[in-house]
Amino acid sequence: MRPFVKGLIGVVTLALVIVVLFSGFIFNPGSPSIKPKEVQAAEITPDSTIASTVSSVVSVTSAPSPATTVSFYSPAADSSVETARPLRQHTVPTAPATVPAIQHYTLDSFPVSVYTPQDVPQEQTLQLLVVLHGMNGNGQAFSQGILSFAREHHLMVMAPTFNYNPDYRSPEIVAREDAKLTVALDQMVDELGPATHRTLKTQVLLYGFSRGCQLALHYAMIFPARVSGAVLFSGGAYTLPYATYGKTDKPLPFPVGVYDLKKYTGRAFDHENFVKIPFQIEVGMSDTDPNGVSRAWDSYLGNTRLQRAQNFYHILKEMGLNVTLETFPDTGHEVSRAMNQSAAEFLQKLLEV
Repeated sequence: MRPFVKGLIGVVTLALVIVVLFSGFIFNPGSPSIKPKEVQAAEITPDSTIASTVSSVVSVTSAPSPATTVSFYSPAADSSVETARPLRQHTVPTAPATVPAIQHYTLDSFPVSVYTPQDVPQEQTLQLLVVLHGMNGNGQAFSQGILSFAREHHLMVMAPTFNYNPDYRSPEIVAREDAKLTVALDQMVDELGPATHRTLKTQVLLYGFSRGCQLALHYAMIFPARVSGAVLFSGGAYTLPYATYGKTDKPLPFPVGVYDLKKYTGRAFDHENFVKIPFQIEVGMSDTDPNGVSRAWDSYLGNTRLQRAQNFYHILKEMGLNVTLETFPDTGHEVSRAMNQSAAEFLQKLLEV
């Protein structure tokens, strides 16, 4: 019986080993549950995120509620305030097949990137679009978003590069810096025609983002007769076009207001010409970080870029200016393709006048 028992035990042991091995093959938790082809099909291409963002609807708001910190404006008391317009879908063009050629100059000691339309006769007068980048940016890179529009409408583009003071939250630093930069910018405009051997129109279009938005506004305030329109993107602060504020006539020093503008620039605020300038203000609805802006404007415009854009819009509207405000959902502190397209539509209307 012993040989028989030993044989039986051996058969049973072998059967158990086979069962264990077979069950491990079937139920192994490490086995892939998705086939490789299915994984590849589920992957998202880099362009799909962009496409979903671009196709989002842009909210066009004519009369947003002002920030509660601003006491001088009451929409309920103003019957002239427009109601919100319907949502409008922006069609965003694809990038041009060929990028327009950029030339580089030094104007008034600053590096400047310039696009000159090549399909315009030499004797024809050109419209100049001045493009102003934000903090830590540069002119050539920032101008890329508007070059296809410039080429289509035969605009010359001037995009200087500035090394802004990093302490952009200090009103005193901004006042001193922009007093110099606006004069330098005006000098660049004068030098550009002779440098490129082209004749330019006497008035320019402005297109500025963030710190460049402030500079664009200050140029429009100091040299308003030279500006035919301006797009202001996502400003951290907006200079109020008032010398004093409130019932106490509290002075508003530059750059909060224009009370002592002449002290910095030698030029008093030209209200008569400033109110003739059409403005479009654009801002992302998610541009709401209070830590990114100076506290000096809180009591006048609110404490975020979104609030400040909304309240500055109301101020210009009250003054009778031709001004529009566009806010963009799911957009932070940036110039999205939808924002660029909206700006292009605004600029095109100005060119058709």
